[in-house]
Formats: sequence, structure tokens, C-alpha cells
Amino acid sequence: MTFFLKTNGLIYLIYIDSVLLIIAAIVYSLTEQTSFWNALWWSIVTTTTVGYGDMSPSTAIGRIMAVILMFVGIGMIGMLTSAITSFFSSNEDSDIQYIKSSLDKLASTKKFRSGFN
Repeated sequence: MTFFLKTNGLIYLIYIDSVLLIIAAIVYSLTEQTSFWNALWWSIVTTTTVGYGDMSPSTAIGRIMAVILMFVGIGMIGMLTSAITSFFSSNEDSDIQYIKSSLDKLASTKKFRSGFN
């Protein structure tokens, strides 16, 4: 699991996104006069680009935060897709290398060369 999170620096993006979600929730809560928990819900929904429409910013600062979160969400989905692809393709390459080296070792043994006699 930790290897997957380190693929393409995904763990750092998760940390940055988490901090940004909390900052956006605080800013939204203060500017839109709503509770922190509702603002956190709004920031998560906006970042995941679901956009239920139950809450929307009415101030300029809230709308700017929404745009930033939308870009962050799109970037996060792209990075996650990239990390998944890299993780599986790198494991496939290492598996192929392991199989090749095992076959080379087997081919170099005396039993294999002599036809298992």
C-alpha cells in the first residue's frame, strides 16, 4: 500500500489536497456564513466535481475558492489515474524481469541442459 501511495508522488498530492480542502472549508464557512461541517461538505463535493447543487457560493471569494477546488479535483483524478497505471505497469515489468531471470537460471542448470536425465 505504501508503495502505491509513493507512485508518482501521489502521497504528497493527497496531503496538499487535504490541507486545501480544509482551508477552502474555513474560507467558505467565514465568507458564506455557514457551519464548518457544511463548508467541508461543500468543499469535498466541489473537489470531486459532483456538484449536488445543495450549496453554492454567492460571494466572489467563495466562487474563487470553488474554481480552485474544481481544478484541484480534476488534477487529483488525473494524478490518481496516472498513479494506478504506473503502479500496475511497473509491477508487470518487475514480474516479467523475475520470470526471465528465473528461466535463465533454470536454463543454466546442468539438469535442464542434459534433458533431465
